[in-house]
Amino acid sequence: MSKILRGLRGATTATANTSEAILEATAELLRALQEANGFRPEEVESAIFTSSPDLTAEYPARAARLLGWTDVPLLGASEVAVPPPGGMPRCIRVLLHFYTAKPQHELKHTYLRAASKLRPDRPPPPRMTPRAPAVVSAKGAARWRGGHPWIYRTDVVEDPKDEPGIVPVTDRRGRHLGQALYSPKSEIRLRLLTTTEEPIDAQWWRGRIAAAAARRVEIPATAWRVVHAEGDGLPSLVVDRYGPYVVAQLLSAGLERVRDDVVAGIADALRPEGILLRHDAPIRRREGLPLDVVTALGAVPEIVEVAEHGVRYLAALHGGQKTGAYLDQRENRVLIGAHTRPGGRALDLFSYHGTFALHLARRAREVIAVDQSADALARGRENAALNGLANITWREANTFDLLRAQERQGETYDTIVLDPPAFAKTKPSLPRALAGYKEINLRAMRLLAPGGVLFTSSCSYHVQRPLFAAMLADAAHDSGRHLQVLAWTGAGRDHPELLNVPETGYLKGALLQALD
Repeated sequence: MSKILRGLRGATTATANTSEAILEATAELLRALQEANGFRPEEVESAIFTSSPDLTAEYPARAARLLGWTDVPLLGASEVAVPPPGGMPRCIRVLLHFYTAKPQHELKHTYLRAASKLRPDRPPPPRMTPRAPAVVSAKGAARWRGGHPWIYRTDVVEDPKDEPGIVPVTDRRGRHLGQALYSPKSEIRLRLLTTTEEPIDAQWWRGRIAAAAARRVEIPATAWRVVHAEGDGLPSLVVDRYGPYVVAQLLSAGLERVRDDVVAGIADALRPEGILLRHDAPIRRREGLPLDVVTALGAVPEIVEVAEHGVRYLAALHGGQKTGAYLDQRENRVLIGAHTRPGGRALDLFSYHGTFALHLARRAREVIAVDQSADALARGRENAALNGLANITWREANTFDLLRAQERQGETYDTIVLDPPAFAKTKPSLPRALAGYKEINLRAMRLLAPGGVLFTSSCSYHVQRPLFAAMLADAAHDSGRHLQVLAWTGAGRDHPELLNVPETGYLKGALLQALD
């Protein structure tokens, strides 16, 4: 039987807050895991250590070397001092990935909280009791039956009043409805994972992630979204692939609690060289979670080259927007590239790293790429050089101001791209956001040459499609231009949109052509 990558967990507690005690406990845990599961050091892919508070990386490294684990990547928090004497005992946890022919359910996770034969002098740990169910109202149950995975705080009749994680969910009569991610500090209290009572472990995550990956096998790019959260039935989980690397986001407290299983599932399903957790999304604050960027497996470089439809660009995995690039606009970039007038002038507004501009420049004679971030434009220049393109002018400017100035100067363009950030991040900001969207679209329409093409988009969820279309109609009316709709678009097919979950359809786009 062939060996595959599996996830193995272990934990122990140091007897004292000293370097020697922590080193001894860490070595003891590694030895127990190895003895219980019969693997050799050369079969270990990586070992990820955490503790409360954070474990200094020195200890797992020293402990592992003592056991002969000479070539195993060992990851842990660094430069954290040992707590002073008298502090809480140090709990040490490890998520270990190794290649084995054993199925996941046969692995022996090891917890040395005095229960192991290695520590017979201490009492065994308490047995884990099943989690109390969350009881939801008829309205909440109906929401799940209607296909939406969220249940809000106001529809939870009996709260588990427990830590985040995965909980069973029932109705008032005690009938099982499913299992959900539970976030006690979030307005979205429950996120449905499954209506069954099956165990949700690393193997479960592996199967779901592998199924999502199988639906994307023919995407002609080296970077794409593997898991689109609710769109793939895995709420609050985002998994993006950049060549041999994976960047993931765990965006709810319930999901964060089962991080080890999720990371093991990703590693097993996708076999990446490295996994980076981009946990710097502000939405995590609503869940009571910290913001950070953590390498969970192997090593992930700062910059990765991406190829899509004949264009190459650099994605900043550790610090770029989203998980490193705007993967959701890939198919729209190809669309407007194909409609770019050969030999014409093109204008790319809110250009960021210039990925739209790169597609425009393959056909246009001249492209002006505009962004107010000098750093973003510098990366855009690198991307142009990577593609051997010398016909893009990079301009640092405020788009609103530039459009007014261009209109006064009588400039015209054959192709224009408007890809602004989300103006409406909250519902109360919607009126002002619509006014902003209307202004930039109106002025872009006035800059179109006869027969020119405009691609415009909005990634604001609160600006839903009817509002987006109405805003464009108002802008066209006030611009005095006659525009034909060539296509209504959304995110790429690796960002699936579910009819019953409107939140998955956040990106709207329109391809318009001036008839006069």
